[in-house]
Amino acid sequence: MADIERPAGPATGAGRAPDPASAPDPASAPDPGPAAAVAVTPSRARAALLAADRAFLAAAAAPPPPRWWIPSTSVTLGAAAALATASPLHTTDSRPTRLVLQLAVCALVLAFLALYATRVAGRRVHPRLPAGTAAQRVLRDGAQVAAVVLGGFSFVPLGQDGGALALGVLMGAATWWRETSVAAGHARLASRPAEPEAAPVKRRGAPVPALDALLKDPVRLTALAFLAGCLSARREAVRDHLTGSDGQTDEVPPEVADAALAVLRDAGHLTVRASGARTWLALTATGRTALTGHLAALRARAHAARPSP
Repeated sequence: MADIERPAGPATGAGRAPDPASAPDPASAPDPGPAAAVAVTPSRARAALLAADRAFLAAAAAPPPPRWWIPSTSVTLGAAAALATASPLHTTDSRPTRLVLQLAVCALVLAFLALYATRVAGRRVHPRLPAGTAAQRVLRDGAQVAAVVLGGFSFVPLGQDGGALALGVLMGAATWWRETSVAAGHARLASRPAEPEAAPVKRRGAPVPALDALLKDPVRLTALAFLAGCLSARREAVRDHLTGSDGQTDEVPPEVADAALAVLRDAGHLTVRASGARTWLALTATGRTALTGHLAALRARAHAARPSP
């Protein structure tokens, strides 16, 4: 973003007043800002792509969970599944024993939910699940369903207690596998350096995509790219990235960051949701479409001056 200059504004000429008839209607569209008047050269386009990818990675690369968290959640869920389906809970004639077992199952389920709540509650950014191949996504997202199916079939040859034990082991292993896969995907994103996207394949006669006037401003582009990397983010997290408080971007005055977020909100590119004392921002479908088109236009300009291989 350091290479993208943001001038004070277009010159109108010394002592010359602008023609009111030629001035745009301010109510017709949000002000694109002075950056819209800057010619986007290949070097500026590459710098903008780098800044957008850096912002995306900052939001998408979630911090790893504590070492104890994945084993604890896996064992807790597996124990709850095994105890809930074992024979003592369903065959005992002692009401106190049955009540103790029921309370134990409820305690394990509540402990499992509490572990997830402690993991999510402190986040300032709600990350997306890491992308991967189709096989990786199926294994990651279908592991727990497969564990339930296989555990259910295991009751036939193993009996109720054996099947309950198998179900608990499979559920714990599936949870361990899923959370380990998610953490590994986020770690890969955290270790990937920011870089411009690959050169687009331009078909013969295809027009060059148009740049979005609002997103020519680098602060607005960075804000949308950050929100594209997550499901939602607290306003403070987006603001810290824009102002350079997280050490990943150049310093931008806080009032400039707030103004950029306000323009994007008014344009329908992001939503604002208040939750108690916290304010959450999320990318809208309109914003994602605008960001995708603008990045495609930047890629076309970034590679326009490069010779074809």
